[in-house]
Amino acid sequence: MACLIALAVAGVSRAQTTVTLSVPSGAAVVEGNGATTITVTATLSTQSSTATSIVLSLSELTATSADYQLHGSLPTILIPAGDSSATGEITLTAVDDSYFEGPQTLSVGGSGTGVTVNAVSLSIQDNDDRPTLGLSISPREAREGESVDMTFSVTLSGGDPLEQDLDLTISINDPTSEWTVACPSMSTGCTTANLYDITIPADSFRSSKVLRARAEINSRDMIYMYQNIPA
Repeated sequence: MACLIALAVAGVSRAQTTVTLSVPSGAAVVEGNGATTITVTATLSTQSSTATSIVLSLSELTATSADYQLHGSLPTILIPAGDSSATGEITLTAVDDSYFEGPQTLSVGGSGTGVTVNAVSLSIQDNDDRPTLGLSISPREAREGESVDMTFSVTLSGGDPLEQDLDLTISINDPTSEWTVACPSMSTGCTTANLYDITIPADSFRSSKVLRARAEINSRDMIYMYQNIPA
């Protein structure tokens, strides 16, 4: 029996200590606001009888290295023995460009001996204006049995340009299958695979695409656009 008890005790493993990183609620780096200092708090899941050292790291989620500047080096947070938390500071500047990008995120993580570190997200806020996406179709109708080349034009207005291409998808709202859509006979680059795809190039405000639509039954205004412009 003593042998069995000894084996059972030997099989018990100690739980890994976790360090959770956090930043103040609403903390963000905003374009046009210059250098911003963010306080990062490292909190232990259980107190330790020895000091715990956490070396901070920074990685990009939706942001890129062109979107921000780090001032100085990333700190090491030292949680003293017997304490449950400590803080460090990082200073960042969001690059103030002229493109609408929407909110972007960085990940503040870290590493330490004998601990698992839970990272925290940090937001970069855009100060550029979100453009409005518009769609026009010409012509908008076709008679029964008629095939018409329709020009789909998409535009961005009332805001700043986008830094990257904006990929869009044309959708046909045709529950009764009244339309047949194909590439125009003389089109270049239009295929079945990309039939409904249209892209507004970066730094541009307009793009268009021609599709050949055949009306099996006379109908109108049956076409709409799905758009995925950044929020």
